[in-house]
Amino acid sequence: MQAFDNYIEQHKDNFIEELKTFCAQPSISATGEGIEKMTEMVRQEMLNLGADVQILEVAPGEPKVVYASL
Repeated sequence: MQAFDNYIEQHKDNFIEELKTFCAQPSISATGEGIEKMTEMVRQEMLNLGADVQILEVAPGEPKVVYASL
């Protein structure tokens, strides 16, 4: 557990910047604003982590589901 805590501490600034980027991206399901962009951001982040990623569309015009497995 100490190795995990050390990793988090060493990379916390990167994690905070990444969180700011995601929080700044509009993604409003009621209007659809930014949904495609957010979907792509999450997909790319999961790919960067080495995940297998699928984008699932629940219904036309509805928000997407990003399904990833590591």
